[in-house]
Amino acid sequence: MATITATHDTGSPNFALGRATGTFVTTDNQGGTVGLAGPAVDQIVLLPTTCYLTFFDAVCQTGPASLRARCNVTSALAAANGTVAIETNVIGDETFRFHATFLGS
Repeated sequence: MATITATHDTGSPNFALGRATGTFVTTDNQGGTVGLAGPAVDQIVLLPTTCYLTFFDAVCQTGPASLRARCNVTSALAAANGTVAIETNVIGDETFRFHATFLGS
């Protein structure tokens, strides 16, 4: 398990609109069989803990990978506002584009 650093687009996060967009890259050292159910489980700290994520979606830009996400939890499923736990179906270097909405600042 690792904490992935997201790269926010210019002007993101937009606290007035409650929206964040950008990209993140998974890597090939993400932990094989650990985690929720998928082959790779990690977390992305998108926003401060004062922000409650209401939606998160990501699309792979570099391959056939997909992911499942859980908002406001760590990869160990502990509560943490602004954090997303993700499971990917591949272990490798893949770039994802994300869109998230949130409440708070």
